[in-house]
Amino acid sequence: SRIVPESIYNNSHFDIVAESQSLRDSVNFTTEKTGKPLSTGRFFIWYNSPHKVEYLKKFGFELQDYLCEYDSIVDDNDRLEAIFELIKEIDDNENYIKKIYKDTKEARIHNQEVFKKLSNTTTSDILSWTDKQIDTLGNKHG
Repeated sequence: SRIVPESIYNNSHFDIVAESQSLRDSVNFTTEKTGKPLSTGRFFIWYNSPHKVEYLKKFGFELQDYLCEYDSIVDDNDRLEAIFELIKEIDDNENYIKKIYKDTKEARIHNQEVFKKLSNTTTSDILSWTDKQIDTLGNKHG
């Protein structure tokens, strides 16, 4: 999912992300669904299992201004209800949306850079590993 839907992004204020593994508290896992708003510097509201903000912070992401209080709610139904309430609160409130974008600007830019760095490091690590595997095979059969 590398396509950035510019027409949608240009006509919306934030992303709503619903992770695949949202009900598994013990699994620290995020997908491209979370990666897309991080990579594009978008504000997002995120339905995942609880305490995943701390998980992302371990990688260097900053989410303190992202209105993620719902992340600490353990009960899935209560967490989802809190997310619905936040979405309703933001709705089309232009002043609130501007405040969110102002308050999260530095973190969004930071997160975009962290994502870029992690992507480059991961790609480099995968290519290095692949090269080693090919060299190992070549030495066995050469």
